[in-house]
Amino acid sequence: MDHKTNPERAEYVIDTVLKPLDIRLGGITRHRDELNKPDEKDAADQKLRERNLRIDGLPELDEEHMKDTLVKLFKNRLGITGIKRSDIRNVHWIGGKRTSTRRLIVCFTSKEMRDQVYQRKKRTMTNPDTKNIYIDNDLTSLREKLFFDARKLARAKKIHFAWVDCGNVMIQRREGDRPRTVYNLKQLAEACKK
Repeated sequence: MDHKTNPERAEYVIDTVLKPLDIRLGGITRHRDELNKPDEKDAADQKLRERNLRIDGLPELDEEHMKDTLVKLFKNRLGITGIKRSDIRNVHWIGGKRTSTRRLIVCFTSKEMRDQVYQRKKRTMTNPDTKNIYIDNDLTSLREKLFFDARKLARAKKIHFAWVDCGNVMIQRREGDRPRTVYNLKQLAEACKK
């Protein structure tokens, strides 16, 4: 049996599962695919982001006005009455100058406050005034690509569900299965073939 028809080979999984779904391998090297643990540099970078959230859909203001706007948003729309301006360490914009792809990175002083905002993020979607505001995890580019591919597999019904927990990409192969963390495309591909 050659590598093109042997289901035990990673190349077979890549050719039969990932490529038909148009999942790209860019940014994740084969060397990393051979490891079943997170890349140390990527894990350290993600650890630095554990108090951050990305927010899309807000007007671009300077840092001082942005903090006030965020406190109002979190109090009035998310119902977090205990938040103060001092709970936000800093804010900054990422992306090209004045483009629609710019995102706001909000760094909180505590992980607890960050988690509270993240848990209530769905309240922005139900309010007509804030339905275009999106609150999301601040993931490294490697984890963002991996999560994108995992969601693609979930939509294609190759896995049951994909989500992010504490900066880690989690999947559930079938409903009722135990969730597992995936660190690379190889693990994601293996979850599809089992």
